[in-house]
Formats: sequence, structure tokens, C-alpha cells
Amino acid sequence: MRRAVLFALATRFEAPTRFKQHQGELAMRRTLLMGIAAPLILTAATLASGSDGAVPIWEPTTITQSGHYVLTRDITDSDSATLEITSVSDVRIDLNGFTVENTGGGVAISAFGADRLQVLDGRLVGGGLSAYACDEMVVAGLTVVGAGGSGISIEGSTAIVRDNVVSGAGQHGIDVWASEMIYSKATIVGNVIRNPTLCGIQVGYPYGSVVADNEILGGARGIDIYSGSGGAVRRNSVHGSDYGIYVFGTDGAHVYQNTVRQCDLTGLYLDHSDFNHLEGNVVTDNDTGLHFDVHADNNLYRGNTSRGNTTTDFVDSGIGNTSHRDNYMPNQM
Repeated sequence: MRRAVLFALATRFEAPTRFKQHQGELAMRRTLLMGIAAPLILTAATLASGSDGAVPIWEPTTITQSGHYVLTRDITDSDSATLEITSVSDVRIDLNGFTVENTGGGVAISAFGADRLQVLDGRLVGGGLSAYACDEMVVAGLTVVGAGGSGISIEGSTAIVRDNVVSGAGQHGIDVWASEMIYSKATIVGNVIRNPTLCGIQVGYPYGSVVADNEILGGARGIDIYSGSGGAVRRNSVHGSDYGIYVFGTDGAHVYQNTVRQCDLTGLYLDHSDFNHLEGNVVTDNDTGLHFDVHADNNLYRGNTSRGNTTTDFVDSGIGNTSHRDNYMPNQM
């Protein structure tokens, strides 16, 4: 399928006269009638389709100019990506409730070097959203179904990922990470993740990140934070994963008021992680409740409830982990 390249203008256009509108419509029709003989080029005369100057997208497209874009119909492709954003900042894409589908094992939306990209309000089917080297990104209101890889994957700093539903991802539901020198500083809130193959939510280098008020069902790990310091994991609900919340190689994180239940292995597990603060978590009906690994030291835990777990409610294999005496963990090893 041929791919259209949109050359959008960053500023709004003045409302054209009736004559200019008519001329623009005729130009668009002539371009469409050319078929595959020439790529679709949307010029200034044809871009002003709405009162806010939003650029319409009606087929698989590569975006190379800043601006506001709106999907006007479902689109599908079997190429590596159905919709691409390449080396351009300040792009807003409103999917407008429509579907972007990939049938070739690729991704529905691919972005590279696109700072301050916004992708809003629509469905991705057969492929997820993959963004690399994209800072200050916003992904909100998406429903992602059956992605072969991760549902939403972002490499970059200061991403906001909120109010999305991701089902049946072949890898992670939501995966946000950054380099050790930049840190994620992500805000991941209000998402629903169902039956990913790997992690429901994974955050790498989590300094400054907040993972809050998400609901996760299934997966190898419900929430996984790794390789960094700081970050907050709070008020999430994890059900039926192998590990509910897994903290690896992370120091100084706050894990507060999460509910973890019916996990096959461990509800809340800390591995190679020191000086973290666990408070007010409820961990029930797992195999093991709360577990400090042999390399998890000097962590503080208070006000947690771990009960009804099959093997044990609490394991402390580390050194210097401190309870404030108000935890309820009746079955301890």
C-alpha cells in the first residue's frame, strides 16, 4: 500500500474563502484520482479542513512536520508500521475513536525522535505503539488489542501514559524506560492491563516516576521497576500474575497502598534493592506474600498486611530490614 507523507504547517490557517475552499477540494480530488502514479501531497490549500486547522489522516501515513492531525477513518497496513512519526517534535495525533491496525506483524504507530508527541483517543489492533528517543510524550485514551510486542513502549524521559486499556500484548503491556543518565520520570496512571506475556507495567531507571492507580491482570510480573533509584508505586491492583510487584536493582523507591492477590509465586518481591519504603500494602492469597531477597537490605516496611498466602506471608533473607511493628503477617518463615 502506498504511504502518504503529510507536510503540515505548525500554525493555524486563516479561514479560506468559498472560492479557495472549492479550489482546494478540486486539487485534492485530482490528487486522489492519480492513484499510485504519484504520492499524495497535501498542500496549504488542502490542509485547512477544520476550524482548528487539524490535518486529516485517512490512510497509512508518515508524518514529518509539526502540527495537529486527526484520523478520519480506520486505517490498516501490513508494513512495519501503519502510522509513522519521524524526527519531528510537537505533533498531536487525535485518533478520533478510529482504529489503526497492523496485519503484518509490525506496529500500529512508530515514532522516532519525536519530542512532545501526543497520541490520543483511539484503538490500536494487531500492533502497539513503539516510540524511541521521544521525550515529554503523552499517550492517553488508547485501547490496544493483540499487539505482537509491547502494547505501549516508550524510550524517553518524562512520559505521561494514562487511561489506556491494553489486552493480550505479546511482551509488556506498558514499557517505559530511559538511559541511566536521563531517567524515566514517567507518570503511568489509570491504565488497565490484561494478560500480557511479560510485565503489565515495566519502568526502567524509575527516578521520579509514578506508577499509580493501575489495574493489572496476569502476566509474568504485574509491575516491574528496575535499575535505578526513587520512584513511587502506589494504589495499584495486581491480580493473577506470577510476581505481583517486582523491585529489582532499585534503591529508595516508595511502594505504598497496593493490593496484590492470587499471584502464583510472590506478591511483593525485592531483589538487589536497598533503602526502599513499603507501607500500607495488602498482599493476600499468593504463594508467598512479601519477600526480601538475600540482596535486599536496609528496607523499611510498616503497616502492611500479608495474610492467607499458601507457603508463607513473609520472608526476610536480607540484612537490616526494619519493621515498625504494625505489619500484620501471621505466617512467617
